Amino acid sequence: MDEKSKALSSIDLLKEENNTLREKLALSNLIVSDLEGQQKKIIIHNSQELKKRNEKLELKNKLLLKTKKQLDQKNILLEKSSENKDYLVKEIHHRVKNNLQLLSSLLSIQLRDGKTYDKNTLIKDIINRIVAISSLHTMLCQNFGTPLINFEEYIKQTFNPMIQSRENDTLLVVNESPLELNVENCTYLGLILNELITNSLKHGWKATQIKEKTISIFFYFDNDKFKLHYSDNGKGDSLKEKTKSFGKNIISILVTNQMNGDYKEYNEEGYNMKIEIPSDELK
Repeated sequence: MDEKSKALSSIDLLKEENNTLREKLALSNLIVSDLEGQQKKIIIHNSQELKKRNEKLELKNKLLLKTKKQLDQKNILLEKSSENKDYLVKEIHHRVKNNLQLLSSLLSIQLRDGKTYDKNTLIKDIINRIVAISSLHTMLCQNFGTPLINFEEYIKQTFNPMIQSRENDTLLVVNESPLELNVENCTYLGLILNELITNSLKHGWKATQIKEKTISIFFYFDNDKFKLHYSDNGKGDSLKEKTKSFGKNIISILVTNQMNGDYKEYNEEGYNMKIEIPSDELK
């Protein structure tokens, strides 16, 4: 074989090798491309899974934070409730002591007035005064967390049963009001109303033909005064006689001495009493 033939043969071999290398390179590129595609898919899949896990963790963290916040709020409420309970217990003990002393003072005054009282009437009057005070303690326990009493509800809850037990045909009318008072002021006003209602039930409709018996209680604030108007539609009482009654003495002591207020009574379509108390006394 001459040199020319050898050269041509070598060129052909080189071409074949070159083609083989190109095929291998193409195959390698195809494999690399496939691997890169699979790698991208794996990365995307892993990223999505990681994102989902992060989202789940964030949701769990939010729920945990919400739960923690709720627990913190409950703990605060429990602490406050415990403080209120302690305060309420102390307040009740304090009020029971004061009210027992008040009842004792009133009974001592009645004992010293020198009058002779019917035993049954005297016992009923004492019971009514105790009920007027004990009703406050019941409401104080029911309204757990606040030392204030809804005055309208107190009047209805305390005196409706007393009126119905003695005069089934007597109507108690009380104006609607959101007024709230502390226990001390409710005690004084409750005892005052007890004396007035007791007097109306005893004497207001004697020797009268009135069928629709009514006791009305209206209260409101006017500038710097708290005003309470009590009335019944009975026959009216002699003011001169009323000044001698023990109930009148109780009213005078409670209004003027305990609450620094004033009152006046008059006959107009029945018996009336108007009471005025400085607003500052009710704070």
